[in-house]
Amino acid sequence: MRKWVRLQVPRSDGQHFHLWQYDMRKLGLKYPRADLDREDDLAEEIGGVPNMDAFNRLYHPPVDHSTVERNADDEGEWRTKRILVDDVCVRFADDTQHLTVTVEGEMPASVIESTACDLQEKLALFENRECRVKWLFGGASTLSSSPRCRSFPASTARGPCVFRL
Repeated sequence: MRKWVRLQVPRSDGQHFHLWQYDMRKLGLKYPRADLDREDDLAEEIGGVPNMDAFNRLYHPPVDHSTVERNADDEGEWRTKRILVDDVCVRFADDTQHLTVTVEGEMPASVIESTACDLQEKLALFENRECRVKWLFGGASTLSSSPRCRSFPASTARGPCVFRL
């Protein structure tokens, strides 16, 4: 039997994430001659200045990890990122309405909690909206308590990490 943990982080208001728009903005900054639309509506849509720093650190939790390069031939997973934490794959799948995280093996609860909170905090920062962590399976039995992330000042996001078991 697999001992995987799966969670989702949606915006609390139920709206979609702007990961695609951030990706396009990042691409435009990296390749200015690509003639991408520099006058996108991202700032207006999120109600603030896009936080590229939080976006660029999204898949880099505060634990030792390495990035798994995507197989260029696998077109079906272009919205999926993977990292390895102590030889355990952690998969992040962008489903536009939420980010789904799957921990594909055994991992200490403290590492899972830290990764979940870090993801929630970064998403809240660059979306400029409260986000929450929703445990799909493995969370209630894996975690010792219902963890809470630190709160954000009103100018950076709209609320603390909200965990739902």
